[in-house]
Amino acid sequence: MNSYINSADLARKLAAIAHPCRISILEQLSSGEKNVSELCKELGKDQPYISQHLRQLRAHQIISYRRSGQKIFYSAPEDIYQWIRKGQELLIEVES
Repeated sequence: MNSYINSADLARKLAAIAHPCRISILEQLSSGEKNVSELCKELGKDQPYISQHLRQLRAHQIISYRRSGQKIFYSAPEDIYQWIRKGQELLIEVES
């Protein structure tokens, strides 16, 4: 696995994450894999809305998925929650 990502690819991935719903989805997935129904319930949003954002995250290879029968379970890298929190801390520092 590459330990470096070029700036154009990094910008595309950050842009894909840069939506409040997608950040919330990643925060939910940080505790383990979930299906769309679970995400809808936890985030209080309807299925088409959550599915649209999951598609964006999948298209940019930020999350992965597996099929189990008719359900699809989504997961995020284990350290995604720490990455999001670190980003928040850095932004707070810059704004102070």
